[in-house]
Amino acid sequence: MKLTGSFRPWVIAAALVFAVSLLSANCVSAQENKDEAPRFRLGALEIHPGIDVSVKEDTNVFLTNTDTKSDTIMTYVPTVKLSRSFGGESDFDVKFKYEIIDYDKFGAEDTENKTVTGNLNFEKINGNGYWRTNGTWEDTADASSSETQTTTGPRTPRTKGEVDSHVGIGGYDGSKLRLEVSAGLTWNRYLRAAQDRLESDLTRGGALVEYAISPKTNIRVDYEFERQKYTNRTVDDQRDNARDHAIRAGFSFTPSALITGHATLGFVRRTFDETISTTDESDRDTNNISADVDLTWKWKKGTTVNGTFKSSIESSSSPGQVAYREWEVGGTLTQDLPFISNNLKFTLNPAYKENIFIRTSRIDSLLTWKAGFKYTADSKRYPWFASFDFKDERKFTNENKGSVEYHDNTYEFKVGIQY
Repeated sequence: MKLTGSFRPWVIAAALVFAVSLLSANCVSAQENKDEAPRFRLGALEIHPGIDVSVKEDTNVFLTNTDTKSDTIMTYVPTVKLSRSFGGESDFDVKFKYEIIDYDKFGAEDTENKTVTGNLNFEKINGNGYWRTNGTWEDTADASSSETQTTTGPRTPRTKGEVDSHVGIGGYDGSKLRLEVSAGLTWNRYLRAAQDRLESDLTRGGALVEYAISPKTNIRVDYEFERQKYTNRTVDDQRDNARDHAIRAGFSFTPSALITGHATLGFVRRTFDETISTTDESDRDTNNISADVDLTWKWKKGTTVNGTFKSSIESSSSPGQVAYREWEVGGTLTQDLPFISNNLKFTLNPAYKENIFIRTSRIDSLLTWKAGFKYTADSKRYPWFASFDFKDERKFTNENKGSVEYHDNTYEFKVGIQY
């Protein structure tokens, strides 16, 4: 018998809960032998398979201001990660993720996303140097922005690749000076002619200097360069090719400090290659504060508090909007709940983002609240987990409210196993 309608996902979720309860019963005996739990290996290569399944209720699928549509969405995500350590502290890993998204009502939004990520780290080269490279490739499709789009041309298929390399000396225990240079590339390609104008290449480079002024505190100076180039613009298109230069200074803190992470503040300047069009030659070059703050405080009672603050200049995908100054502040509270279970955690994540558009009076604001519980089994034989998450997201604007503003709630239950 085939299940249809909104009844189907909840039956599947109930079956998953039942499966988790069976695993929980088996984990008692597994705890006694968890140090002898089997590991998946192919010679020196470690293999880490995993899968998770989730059911999510979304109250505003298309993020619209009026006539909102809700749906129940099932997501199935099998993964496999291959990793190996070599040369002391060096290592590499590659991970494959296949995401299957199944909408109950709006079946045209169903999609399958493929993602490959990799990391290659050479540590302590000649005792004090390193070379770290990471990359991502994804084949995905952006969700439709309206019910009309989902019936005429659902989703927007695209591919994205990203690679970054960092080469430096220092940064290990006992190092007073750390010097690093970096380079990277991001490219976006769209598989539908209507979005050709969004295809772009983003190249970047940077430099970092840290100097220890105490055993736990470093002075930190960052420089970043970015070159944005759109690959399919004509002479009549909006001309958004631009360069960014940003420099920041501040402090970073070692893992042994009470508060860890870094906090830097500075200045960013964007210069455009050309005028916006053949009929609009006014100056668009702009400045903004550049900020990169990411600080974490841990307390012995199982409490972790993370705070972030970022400020930058970002490109706009809307014709005529040019770019916008972005401000973003967020935080995450993670709390162990030992009075319920040693394996249960609560997470609270508020965030606020403001986009101030250049050459217009438009200002968009996005307020997000997330809260959730996650149970993680400590058995190596059955390393399963289950989580429940709630998100409230509201977008506001001072212009064109009907097409920009929205309010969305999601409720998601997920269960999986990850070796």
